[in-house]
Amino acid sequence: NADKKIYLYDSKTGKILNSVPFEDMGNFSEGLLRVKIGGKVGYVNLNGKLVISTVFDSVESPTVPSEFDNWIYIEQDLSGQNEGGDGHFEFLEDEDFIDVYCFNENKALNLGPIDPLSHFEFREGLAIVAIGDKFGAIDKNGKIIVPINYDYLTPFRNGIAVGLQKNALNRYFPILISSSGQLLYEGSAILTWLTNEKVILINSEEQLVEYSPTTKTRKVLENGISDIRKFKEFLTFTYKNALIYSSVDFLTWYADKKIDFSAYDAQQFVQSGNTHRSAKEYSEALLDYQKALRKSPNNFEALLGIAENYKDQNSSYNAIEYIDKAILNANNFQKSRAFSLKFEIYKGQSNWAEAINAASQIIDQNLEEYNKSQWYLERGYCRMRSRSFSDAVDDITTSLQGENPVNSAYAYNLRGVCYGELKMYPYAAADYKKATVLGESQNESNESMGIFFTNLGYTYLKLNQISNAQLAFKRGAGLGNQSAARELRYNSNFK
Repeated sequence: NADKKIYLYDSKTGKILNSVPFEDMGNFSEGLLRVKIGGKVGYVNLNGKLVISTVFDSVESPTVPSEFDNWIYIEQDLSGQNEGGDGHFEFLEDEDFIDVYCFNENKALNLGPIDPLSHFEFREGLAIVAIGDKFGAIDKNGKIIVPINYDYLTPFRNGIAVGLQKNALNRYFPILISSSGQLLYEGSAILTWLTNEKVILINSEEQLVEYSPTTKTRKVLENGISDIRKFKEFLTFTYKNALIYSSVDFLTWYADKKIDFSAYDAQQFVQSGNTHRSAKEYSEALLDYQKALRKSPNNFEALLGIAENYKDQNSSYNAIEYIDKAILNANNFQKSRAFSLKFEIYKGQSNWAEAINAASQIIDQNLEEYNKSQWYLERGYCRMRSRSFSDAVDDITTSLQGENPVNSAYAYNLRGVCYGELKMYPYAAADYKKATVLGESQNESNESMGIFFTNLGYTYLKLNQISNAQLAFKRGAGLGNQSAARELRYNSNFK
């Protein structure tokens, strides 16, 4: 409201303190109150006297520019989220880890969260001010301490503020500034506070540095450390996917490296190997998998990666050798993955006996019902191809039952083939007809639908249902099936 008029009232004397009304105001902070007069901002004391002239611009509470890579760390620092809390623990049911509360109550560091609405109020003897779209800081006498040339500037906490400026590439970079206006450190934002005089900084490359503004000393932290949180008596951080508890000075952590990270290190090589394999760089992939095995002998992922690498190069014998090694070092879920790869290889070779054995091994694992149904269908297909039609019917029937049955036209067509081979033609006809109905609802391809109708036509011939056979062949021929078209041309029963 442009016509808003605000007056300060002294309840003791009953007097109005300001003769000129304010257009807006903040809250008293360190004995001074931010006010707006004539569209400009200044500060008055407890008596309503203007002690810092209204020469600064009025700006809404600024936000950290989202174009700045590490904007989230500045936001978290101001809201107190980086400092952790008092170290309470919460034990979660059915979980095997401890979740640490982050209360933002670290009174030992005097770092309570900053209310965004108090961004321009005095804190530690300084206040953020703006001229145009640039920010700086003044003291209680109105003297400019931090030049007003920053694109963003945080309030001061423990004698430090973070300013953002654009570089020659028009990208924001952070600068740590002392309460005397001195530039302390460039290129990094504050990740968390360790003590009142020591912080952890993070740059755009996610490199962490332990820094002391008072002594100007710095120490680069070990690669792999992330998500550091400060509590009253200790730190937590993540290192190689493990939650680490440490003393504030990191000494406990650096002095005690008993944690075995070999599995993590191996996994990094496995991931690199997978990347090379996807790019068909098979020699490089093999070297990475072998490095993983040197870090973690008998590592399942590395062994299976080598098997997949050989499979991609059509070296089935070597692939099977490493699949068998992987199975020896696998849990049930991993065994299913390994046997699945073995099944794929043997199926591709039409080695139906070995494919059936691999599928059986998978079915024997504790799979979800949906996956188990799919694998009964896969084994049924292999048994059909090996001409074990009765066993194939049993498997396909099992796949069509249970809580999560396979419900596909393909499955019914497959069982229809088996029934036909067993000369159980009424059952075959029923399955082929089911396949045609499901196929239409499931948008099967014309090729598949042509096969379903053609199979149905041949089965009707076996049942001497000539008119039904003719209709089925017509549908098959219309879908492009050549066998159905040939039957219509040459079968004397249709003339």
